[in-house]
Amino acid sequence: MKQKRMKTVIVSCATALLAAVVASGTLLRGMHLLAGNDPKGIFHYALSEGKGLTAILFLILAGIFLAAVLRNDPRNYVVQKDERGVNWLANGTFGTSRWMSEQEAEQVFRVEDIRKTTDFTTIYGQLSEHGEKTVSYRRSNYADELQNVFIVGSPGSGKSRCYVRTELINSILRGDSFIATDPAGELYATLAEWCRSRGVDVKVLNLKDFEHSDCWDCLAETVDPETGRMDGQSMMEFVTTYVCNMTSDGQKMDDFWYTMTILYLEQACALAAWSHETRVISDLSMLYRKTAESLPEYSENAQLFENTAPSIRALQKIILDAAKRTGYSESEIRALFEEIDASAPPFHIAEVHRLLLHYDEIEKAYHPLSGKSAIPSNNMGMIAYLSAHQESAEQKGKSTILTSAITGTLGKLTLLTDQRLSYILSEKGIRLSEVNQHPCAYFLIPSEDTPDLRSITGLFFSFLLKKAQANYDRAENDAFAHGTKNPILDLTVMLDEFNTLGVIGSSPSVFATFMANSRKRHLHTCIIVQNMTQVPALYGKENAVTITQSCIDVTILLASNDSETSENISAMTGVGTVQNESHNSAAGFMDAVQGQDYRSGQTGRFVMTPDEVSRFKKERGVLVMKAGERPLKLKRFDYTEHPFYAEVTARKAALEDLEPLSARRMRQKPRPEWPEILEKIDTLIPAENPCTFPKAEDAEKNRSEKPVEDTLLEEADLLEGSGADSKETGEAEGSWAVNPEVLKEEAVQKTEAEGIRTSSKAGVGSRRRRQANRQAERRQPRIRSRSSSRLYE
Repeated sequence: MKQKRMKTVIVSCATALLAAVVASGTLLRGMHLLAGNDPKGIFHYALSEGKGLTAILFLILAGIFLAAVLRNDPRNYVVQKDERGVNWLANGTFGTSRWMSEQEAEQVFRVEDIRKTTDFTTIYGQLSEHGEKTVSYRRSNYADELQNVFIVGSPGSGKSRCYVRTELINSILRGDSFIATDPAGELYATLAEWCRSRGVDVKVLNLKDFEHSDCWDCLAETVDPETGRMDGQSMMEFVTTYVCNMTSDGQKMDDFWYTMTILYLEQACALAAWSHETRVISDLSMLYRKTAESLPEYSENAQLFENTAPSIRALQKIILDAAKRTGYSESEIRALFEEIDASAPPFHIAEVHRLLLHYDEIEKAYHPLSGKSAIPSNNMGMIAYLSAHQESAEQKGKSTILTSAITGTLGKLTLLTDQRLSYILSEKGIRLSEVNQHPCAYFLIPSEDTPDLRSITGLFFSFLLKKAQANYDRAENDAFAHGTKNPILDLTVMLDEFNTLGVIGSSPSVFATFMANSRKRHLHTCIIVQNMTQVPALYGKENAVTITQSCIDVTILLASNDSETSENISAMTGVGTVQNESHNSAAGFMDAVQGQDYRSGQTGRFVMTPDEVSRFKKERGVLVMKAGERPLKLKRFDYTEHPFYAEVTARKAALEDLEPLSARRMRQKPRPEWPEILEKIDTLIPAENPCTFPKAEDAEKNRSEKPVEDTLLEEADLLEGSGADSKETGEAEGSWAVNPEVLKEEAVQKTEAEGIRTSSKAGVGSRRRRQANRQAERRQPRIRSRSSSRLYE
């Protein structure tokens, strides 16, 4: 088209130039001949002679061709005329924006028949009626291209039917994972059974109906997967995100009380983590010592086995390696690991709530003058405890302030008084660390009626993005080191009703940073709002610009009922140059005398004005604006036109089909008692039989020949050696090992309180003796350990 126009311009210019030369030459010659004799002869010559008429004709033709040249200037071409009668010019005087043509759309997007495609990318709409020309995302040569989508649609505009369900279906067909908010539970009902039939792990966190929901141990997300211990930075993000989302709409908590609330939550969380880790590491240390002594090389290199870092994952790895060499199965060792973890003091949000209700336990654990604190001074909880007292000391009425701070902190945990919610958030179920490691389909049903639950949804998506990015970075480093491909799957995060999810991240700027860094980690986020004012209300204007514009690849408009949203969308469509025509005429009989005046000019206008954006809902279309491209108007693609629609909807799922929470709690196994764990460790790998495992009857015989109090004392001596070793390696005293003196004291108290005396005489049944010991331990009152403020059962 451009080449044809250029040829027309060249021919017109050449013809006009030739005509002008001939005409001007003829007239000049006639004027030269006649001007000297008779000036009137010039007109006679021009009108009567053939050459004069020829000259006049050439001048007329030259004028016509010159007008054609000016009119055929490519800058004045009407390149597009839309259904509104707007003529868009190629001239970019006022702007170059206009509607994207179908030919341009084929260069920017994928335009193909949905029934013939094999690459199910994101579908934005269609140019046809029944999927013959669907417009979808085109994969470029850049593997890490930004694929975030921002959708604006007023209630009832078809956001779920025209985009959400289609995209979730395509993500499963691509072999990816997705996490979607499901305000009405419709997505779960439509997709859950189909996802399960394709081997996808399906979970749902239902914050509307706690009785029919999977569990999510939110506090476990703060555990470092490399060490198995609480990560201080993750814990701070947990506490800050929780408190940040507990403030009322439009209100900001006072800085002092905000700080105090965070400090008290940190104290409780850190104490729960320290108590749990202390018990787990002490039990693993005993198991590690017995495992190490079973190896032949232990006697020659005993010092190498003593200097072990106090890491849960490191101890477990060493124990597994040694146990494999002795012929014991890995599954049984891992089962023992789980029992050790379950028998330890709990580390979950319900325990944090309990500790704050009984703040005297926190006070005794952290107070430096209590004489019972074994928590190191660099512990996160100890620092928070001292900081809280320092903050309150600077205010008047210290005791009143401390009491008010505790009360205020408990007020932020009021939701946990519901036992069902407390159970859901304390038991293992949904594992965010696995979401992009194998195909997963997780649904989150938020509660619009309880704004306080935004703290849970904010935590959920905060740790989801954090874990997904960490998994990708870790796998990328391993793949680079071994020269392999990164096995991490793409993850689609569908954030419908974005304004009800609270602030994602420990501060409003954190989510903007997540969005900016999601591109190279194969995280595709879709933010869905009813109007564009909802994002600045949560994240502020500066962060809202980053979230809704800088980090977005495609913006989609379905409908707008808000004037500010209409103005923003209108500005995003861009300004183009249009033809401006005016028609002036006189009224009545003067029209015939004066004639009519037609004028044509140029002006600029938005591709869609704000009022046109507001009326766009009536068109039932889709306005697609890709970064760096002209806007494109499409028809909606309903998910019922998807080729897998029949297969997806063949079976419906219902939340009521999930096992009720009450039934799961009744079926749950009781926590193993700590003495039982010690007994299993003691009989698992005896030191006197290295590299082999004893038969069951031999183990019972060996144990029956030794008094219970002697066994416990030996275990305490064993830990005492471990404690000495930890001191030599520079570890703070009591930072991770149970105090051996406490174990000795417990052993003496347990035997004296019930009057049970075990005998080493032969012939006494070991089974009967162990049963008596267990009954005595169950009746034994709780004893507070010196190394921890936690009551050991």
